[in-house]
Amino acid sequence: MDKNQPKIPLFNLKKTEKEEIILNLEKNYGSSLSFLKEYNFYMNSKGKTYISKINLSNLNLSRINTIGLYFGTLHENKNFRPSIEGSNIIKPIKNYAVIEDEILKNYISGQDLFAEDINIIDKTDNCQFIIVKNNNNFIGSISIKEKNVFNYIPKSRRLNFNKLF
Repeated sequence: MDKNQPKIPLFNLKKTEKEEIILNLEKNYGSSLSFLKEYNFYMNSKGKTYISKINLSNLNLSRINTIGLYFGTLHENKNFRPSIEGSNIIKPIKNYAVIEDEILKNYISGQDLFAEDINIIDKTDNCQFIIVKNNNNFIGSISIKEKNVFNYIPKSRRLNFNKLF
């Protein structure tokens, strides 16, 4: 974070920080993401990362919490967890899990899955977060520790099927 930037909850990432994220995503997921260099990357104090073509440094704003599209979260260990929208932008070639329609209901209702419920495509050891795919749709990310599969769909975006049907 640049010390000359105003103290706002959201700060613009430096070019090198942005390029490091893009390079790691390309390495982890096998996709070409060079088009993301055209975007500004903004991050809050919790690591939530947003992308936008709007350059905040050209605006005179005293406080802004979010801008653009929520792309994912950068964790302390430099692992990036793509959001639902971020997973659609990345469109991985490797390190993704295919889930069937029956399991999709559990996933989008926020339940953790079992390792036997998913089919992981081309998993590499250095990728902590796996993008989830159902049919032709990328729908977020999971992490796997031993036999446990952790779901990262935010509570505000989960569907409660007991109330829907």
